[in-house]
Amino acid sequence: MSDYFDLGDHSCPVTTASTEAQTWFDRGLAWCYGFNHEEAVACFERALAADPGCAMAVWGIAYAAGPNYNKQWPDFGEEERPVSLERCRTESRRALEMSANASDLEQALCAALVERYPLEGEDYEAWNDAFAEAMHPVYDKHVDHLDAVTFYADALMN
Repeated sequence: MSDYFDLGDHSCPVTTASTEAQTWFDRGLAWCYGFNHEEAVACFERALAADPGCAMAVWGIAYAAGPNYNKQWPDFGEEERPVSLERCRTESRRALEMSANASDLEQALCAALVERYPLEGEDYEAWNDAFAEAMHPVYDKHVDHLDAVTFYADALMN
């Protein structure tokens, strides 16, 4: 694992007993912050391979595979959008199911992310609003957790 890019030492501890899963989760998050969402998904997938029970690895896949500040849903191609949307819907719900034994923050993040990917319709602006609204109490409860604050700010910007 030492041959990977040096992405700094930022860590967002998640519920896992695997140091490898934690490393790959942190790398995925760093790539999200750097707007390289494809590499972020690849890192979150490696975190999940290292710990198949890591809810936040699945959360990361759903978070990174969806829209972001630089690529909103309308910017996804006609072929790419339904594939990404299906993956985000599936993985966000799987993360929520897996989060029962995760921390309170992780459970809240997983629950909020489901709001970003409703099972029906294509009202992307309403979805963004619902996600931002769902992230508000997460922010309120975890205002000292800088990653939670960042996720809330990201939700508001989208």
